[in-house]
Amino acid sequence: MISDTGETTEINYSSYAGHVFDSGFERYRDTSVHFRANALRAAPAPAAQEQAELFPYFEADNDFGLMAKHAVAWRGVVSEALSESAVFSLAHVLEAGNDLDCSVLLASSLYYRQALQVLRNFLDDVVLGLHFCDNQKDFAKWNQGSFRTPPFRGHDGVLSRLASRELLSQDLTEVAGTLYKELNGSIHGAEHHLINRGVFRGEWAGLIFKDERFVEWCDYFSKCVDLGIRVLRLTVNHWLKIHPADRIQCDTCHGETFDVQTKVFANQPTVTLACKICNSSMTLTSERAAELGYG
Repeated sequence: MISDTGETTEINYSSYAGHVFDSGFERYRDTSVHFRANALRAAPAPAAQEQAELFPYFEADNDFGLMAKHAVAWRGVVSEALSESAVFSLAHVLEAGNDLDCSVLLASSLYYRQALQVLRNFLDDVVLGLHFCDNQKDFAKWNQGSFRTPPFRGHDGVLSRLASRELLSQDLTEVAGTLYKELNGSIHGAEHHLINRGVFRGEWAGLIFKDERFVEWCDYFSKCVDLGIRVLRLTVNHWLKIHPADRIQCDTCHGETFDVQTKVFANQPTVTLACKICNSSMTLTSERAAELGYG
């Protein structure tokens, strides 16, 4: 690694996984405190006191731990992809991460149905990211607000299109379709997913911790992230494969018009290109810039 003063430092990634785990552990240890605090504050409906359930010690709970490990893994993978500018649609990757954070926040507040709904949004984001990487005309329309998103499943859905172009394996297509179908129940109001389910059976419990719902959410969260990491890997590899080598594109919006500024970094001349569309910037060596016509 070369600093702006020209000092060279040798680094390697042998400790990166440990760093990601340690920082993630601290984050989700704090998150477990919120899960416990909200479970403690919740009160069952007056007629359902006997339905109150004991909740686990979240920090040591296997289901919570599985969810947290997947969340940490997602952050680590995305961080690396972003650092290498290997992501095609920055917006979709960032939105997917926000969806996961939102799902955790909702689940910690006992809104399990809404937490599942957001996971379906996560699937939309990661799969559409792959679709747009392969179809940049659709991406341009999406940027302009004129793209009509096709169904996720079905004969002419996004999954079928990706499978037909052999960008998604049959196994991943089936996993994604099944997860999406099951999560649809939380969107369309299946009684099983309602917070206030059981009203007509005299089983309404109110907004309280429910172990079955908590475990279900942890399971779906982990499955969605596992799929998301696999799809993101496919997207990164596909983008590296088709990325134009003979011209520069903005890493953010993929525009190709720039304002050019010459600078010096580590005592070496460099060229900074600022995108005229989104104002994102990138820095190239003067030699590489000259090869691409920006010298």
